[in-house]
Amino acid sequence: MLRGAAEMFGWSIEAEGGEVGHLSDVYFDDQRWAVLNLVMNTSHWPAGRSVLLSPRSVDGVDPARQVVRTS
Repeated sequence: MLRGAAEMFGWSIEAEGGEVGHLSDVYFDDQRWAVLNLVMNTSHWPAGRSVLLSPRSVDGVDPARQVVRTS
């Protein structure tokens, strides 16, 4: 199912150890209509920074829980 990026802003991002931040933005390649990076706000790890995540690191999405799972 297609989902708008803005609809996912604020969703939790989880790694193997639990929640590591929240999705705050998405960078697109407007020529290829592809996601370049996800921007994760790490409010508590490390020191509240914004981190770029490759879309290749996404293992899955759980819309019911509003979670993006990463490796």
